[in-house]
Amino acid sequence: MERIRSVGVPVEYIRVGRIYGPHAIYQALKLLRLIKHYHIDIVQSYHFKSDTYGVFISKIGGVKRIVSSRRDMGDLKKAHQVLLCKFMNRFVDHFNMVCDSVGKAMHKTEGIPMRKMTTIYNGVDLDQFPVVKMNDILNLRNNLGISPKAFVIGIISYFRFEKAYDVFFAAIDKIRNQIPEWAVLILGNGPLEANFKALCKTKGLEGRVKFMGSVLNVERYIALMDLVCLVPRSNEGFSNAILEGMVMGKPIIATDVGGNAEAVVMGDTGILIPPNDPVQLANAILQLYQNPSLRMAMGEKGKKRVQDNFSLEQMVKKMEDFYIQILEGKLR
Repeated sequence: MERIRSVGVPVEYIRVGRIYGPHAIYQALKLLRLIKHYHIDIVQSYHFKSDTYGVFISKIGGVKRIVSSRRDMGDLKKAHQVLLCKFMNRFVDHFNMVCDSVGKAMHKTEGIPMRKMTTIYNGVDLDQFPVVKMNDILNLRNNLGISPKAFVIGIISYFRFEKAYDVFFAAIDKIRNQIPEWAVLILGNGPLEANFKALCKTKGLEGRVKFMGSVLNVERYIALMDLVCLVPRSNEGFSNAILEGMVMGKPIIATDVGGNAEAVVMGDTGILIPPNDPVQLANAILQLYQNPSLRMAMGEKGKKRVQDNFSLEQMVKKMEDFYIQILEGKLR
């Protein structure tokens, strides 16, 4: 929020908590006052509270256009949440989907008409992912205790059940004796991180697996990876981690869930595998390990794919056009 304020954009933060109860009513009145004060023309909601409570307050506040941004498959919604969303969706003018797969899922589960959807993919800032010098890569390897010859398997993901770290480590267990020198580099944190640190200790992998936590300069770490994995079992929208790996010239191994197949071209920029399948994941890792030229070709094609289709500049331009069309009533 401070970054937004620093460029002169006012930010008002309203902590709602539970949407049922007197506190929610008080915060609703506060939100209504802000809508009137700033003469809000467009409200864009995101996630369950915003898509229900926020949409309701915006509607009674007289907002001209209401947009709902859907960023995941909705797999984690409970039955009563789906029902409430179905009811509130009728007050939404248009839906911004992060990928086509999310749109299809929302049409199936919440009955949102396809004509009320516009897909705008995530984009990455190409300027933030420059080529990292080989000396910097070697120095980072040395600092992390990773051999210059080690094959580095990277994973960029939050430690939650749906991210399937159990499947990932089951695959690592299968390949650990088939690759002479290897290391795993993990970027991400979360509630299950301690569990998998304990698992690595039990299996004697402490020296091989590097837990880096949440890092800002991800490009430095991706640069020393030989491939990037993302193996969620559910709820995946359109992964920034996949785009970041691709723009850094790395082949991707991803499960075929959510919008992953809209980013990764099977056999061209990476390998898509079924979810919850450590055998397929292990085979994919070994295939890329044994084929350095294939890794390089996939990485180069992936980088070009991001540059051509998923840049931040393209995403911002599409969002600007989207808002203009919404305000002018061209999207209903």
